[in-house]
Amino acid sequence: MGAKSFVCCYATLNEDKEKYAGFRNGILQGTPLGTFLGKQSQAFLTDMGFDYLWLSNGFGFGMETWNTTGAIFDDKNFNPEKMLDIQQKILDFLTLFRRKCPEFRIETRGTNLITGIDLASDGVDLRTIYSGGFNILPPPNSPWAALNGDYGLELAGYMSRMAELPDERYLFRFYTHDPWWANSPWLDCYGRELHDIYLPMAVSRVNSKGEIKLPTHLNFLSIDDSYGNMPDQVPNEVIPHILQGRRFAPDQPGQVVWVYPFDEYHDWAFNQPERIGEIFYGDWFILQALNNGFPMNTVVSTANFKSLMQHGNRMFYASVLTTIVPEAGSEMEKQLMTFVRQGGSVLIYGPATHGSKEFLDFMNIRTDEALEGVVIREFASESTQSKIIYVSGTSYYNNVHSLEKWVVDASLMREALNHLGYAFRINKLSPAVRNPVNVVSRHDNGFYFAGFVPNQTIEQQFRFPQGAPIFTGMETELKDGYATYHLSKSWNKECLVYVEQNEGILICSEVAPVEYLFKRKNAVSGLKNATIRFDSGKDETHFKAMNGNNHYPARPDTLVSVHGNGYPDIYYEYKDVSGQIVFTW
Repeated sequence: MGAKSFVCCYATLNEDKEKYAGFRNGILQGTPLGTFLGKQSQAFLTDMGFDYLWLSNGFGFGMETWNTTGAIFDDKNFNPEKMLDIQQKILDFLTLFRRKCPEFRIETRGTNLITGIDLASDGVDLRTIYSGGFNILPPPNSPWAALNGDYGLELAGYMSRMAELPDERYLFRFYTHDPWWANSPWLDCYGRELHDIYLPMAVSRVNSKGEIKLPTHLNFLSIDDSYGNMPDQVPNEVIPHILQGRRFAPDQPGQVVWVYPFDEYHDWAFNQPERIGEIFYGDWFILQALNNGFPMNTVVSTANFKSLMQHGNRMFYASVLTTIVPEAGSEMEKQLMTFVRQGGSVLIYGPATHGSKEFLDFMNIRTDEALEGVVIREFASESTQSKIIYVSGTSYYNNVHSLEKWVVDASLMREALNHLGYAFRINKLSPAVRNPVNVVSRHDNGFYFAGFVPNQTIEQQFRFPQGAPIFTGMETELKDGYATYHLSKSWNKECLVYVEQNEGILICSEVAPVEYLFKRKNAVSGLKNATIRFDSGKDETHFKAMNGNNHYPARPDTLVSVHGNGYPDIYYEYKDVSGQIVFTW
């Protein structure tokens, strides 16, 4: 492929005397690629009856869009003086293209990276691209995780690009076959496992109205393989899980919400060039956190978060917010402190050098001179006055150190959740074993856990403030009050039941409802003087709980169901329960 592996969108063409559909007299020296591609596309798409143009492999989003290096970052230094020039070149490409091809929709592949990393490494001004009126759909989730298992990169990139949008449209894409490379990921990369369906399908965004918005478009890459085959096995196996993922798609914010600094990163890139490294670092830190089990699935932009808070919206109070240190004296700073003072939980990451003294005091931290080299230091600070935790980290983004000796600092994001009541423990035979990836989404007031387990010798333990989560259809051993599971390579489980009990083996099983007006029945067995909390659905018309699975003609032993008020979600609470409890609704 030569020294330059991609043709850049802002390249120019050499003179060519050949005739083209849009250039009957040939191509003049220096013709912009945007002009050529636009005119040719207009002719081709019209003649062939196509609906839209797909710009693949990062085209339109920078120079070398697969690597963390680019026009701005050379792997050692950032060159912010190039930002304005690169910004203009990318916008010129889209403008010139649209002049010659004004009507056909553009869909985009985007890069493998994250909005901030694209901005800091390649000058990709996504904000201006989105607001330019180009009738462009944002990039979907990257398929790269199929090849290297980097789900942190896929999920962080997906969320960062949907934090703000040109309109309400965005894509979910699944990688079944590859028309370029001789592989069919569903069969020979995923091993027919479901992690790249249920992980990204658990992702959602919150818009400016406080609505949960899901993908509006579904793409498959592709229906045929490299040899033109279309084996029935692939759609027959994939489609039911796509439908299941959509059926239980999020309808409220997940357990961890990323308040993404979309505007801040763009403002810094062009107005505070000394902070470009901070932009790169922030996104890289989050992808590493996701790769180490940090269960984040919802994104809202800082702009939308501020607006919702100003209007008194309380949709985030059942979640943990995750974001960077806000600018001193900013509206974001004010709203974050208000959120915490009113009972919300916040996990802050990244450099604190631009934070105000008031906010740093609020987090109970202070800044000092930057440290370099091998340093012994505290990584996390928990505020003494409110539910807010600050996690620091290193600027070293390429994890080359042996995991036998060094800890990945971003894994402390998951550890910090323990202090907010949400435990995601990982027990493994060796520190070198890769950590699992987890997400927790919400649907119809229930929790849905999904994950990717790179190594099935891993044991995972979970505990929420409500108690140990007991997954529907599974058995768990309680150890010191934590639910313990050995999970499959890919997994997706509903959770409606939480139990406070120190030890024992619990079983949560689906039972046939066999009663008129009832649709579901769950039984939880193995209880010993336990406190049970059950997340009922939004329709509680016929809900009841019983000691055991008794129904007509046997005399029903219906328990008194009272809503609990100690936690933000809607739930029923039962105390001192032994044996079996059955919920019907």
